[in-house]
Amino acid sequence: MARDVSRLLVRLRRAAVDEMRLALADCLAIESRHAAAMAALDAQVEEQRIAAAALSSGDAAVDAFAGWLMRLRSVLDQARADWDRSIEETHLARAALSAAQSALDTAESFHEEQRRSRRAADERAAEQQTGDDVARRRPA
Repeated sequence: MARDVSRLLVRLRRAAVDEMRLALADCLAIESRHAAAMAALDAQVEEQRIAAAALSSGDAAVDAFAGWLMRLRSVLDQARADWDRSIEETHLARAALSAAQSALDTAESFHEEQRRSRRAADERAAEQQTGDDVARRRPA
């Protein structure tokens, strides 16, 4: 019974590690998308800033840029918040994977200890049986 329990525990822990790896992969993909969105917005802002700062641009272009940037600010803030949240979720997923891996390591150690203990008990029982057989064969 204990053998089956420790083996089951190892299988469950392996499944948990696999699940945490998938969760981490999902978090990394989401984080990557948010980083790309931030990079695209930053590039757009820089492109517009350069256009507004060009010597051929007049005050109207600079004013238009300022207005555009003010309207874009909430989009930038939301994109930054989304990216920051995805970074935090990735950190949490890494920690969960680490905890799951530690639990698996512990379960594997327990299973191996149980296996060694059973082997030693089997060897002692075999030695005892041999001794009993020898004792029974001796003439009294």
